[in-house]
Amino acid sequence: MPPLVEVRGASKFYDVSTGWLRRKRRAFAAVEGVDLAIGRGEIVGLIGESGSGKSTLGRLICRLVEPSEGKVLFDGQDITRLSHREMIPYYRRMQVIFQDNTSSLNPRRTIGAQIVGPMLRLGVAKDRRSAEAEAIRLLERVGLRKDFFLRHPHELSGGQRQRAGIARALAVRAEFLLLDEPTSALDVSIQAQILNLLLDLREEFGLTYLFIGHNLAVVEFFCDRVVVMEQGKMVESLPAEELFSSARHPATRHLLDSVLGIGDGRRKIELESQERTGLG
Repeated sequence: MPPLVEVRGASKFYDVSTGWLRRKRRAFAAVEGVDLAIGRGEIVGLIGESGSGKSTLGRLICRLVEPSEGKVLFDGQDITRLSHREMIPYYRRMQVIFQDNTSSLNPRRTIGAQIVGPMLRLGVAKDRRSAEAEAIRLLERVGLRKDFFLRHPHELSGGQRQRAGIARALAVRAEFLLLDEPTSALDVSIQAQILNLLLDLREEFGLTYLFIGHNLAVVEFFCDRVVVMEQGKMVESLPAEELFSSARHPATRHLLDSVLGIGDGRRKIELESQERTGLG
């Protein structure tokens, strides 16, 4: 089966020229020559040190950042050069769950309005009544009561806002979710609940994830495969269960050593045993 998402030779360069009239021409490669394929239903973890280019790569895939070179294919279609109008169907199929969920929600609008609005604009609901009914159903599916439909973002905790963001992505029938460190700002117990929810939703809705993270125990537990980036390049790819045992590239070993050097060695978080319910 062909991959749902494929990146071919993707690069992103930023002009960092200096000097009088910027005569000293220089370009910084945030992402350089990356090839990556993500199969349907797969969870790929993307790790690397700060500044390695992992968030830029994620944004390239979703066309939040335009590539300088290369192609991004979604379901076999090259979306790199599509106009905004041509991209609208793909914006629906690709959604982002950010680390800072506060900034991704409009503080002046209710949670319900921010779920219903995209459903109506993108034509996934035939009328407002059906859109509101579906929004309430999805809020309850992600662990929020139906009265959260009328609440504003500031009335929700961090975990509750992430659940609302997940419901909003499901409401437009997204197939691919970019998870940009979605749990790093949450308490450990709430992280476990959100991750287990995402795993359940993958099975229920047939979702595909690109998970950007820095907690290697979480990446090993949550992902099927792990991709390592260093200085804008993809340097290693391996099954998640082999992350701690079979990593070979120095960049990966450095990441592992920085974890293993703290405390009494590797402390894997046993997320499977965490409670799957609760509002967070």
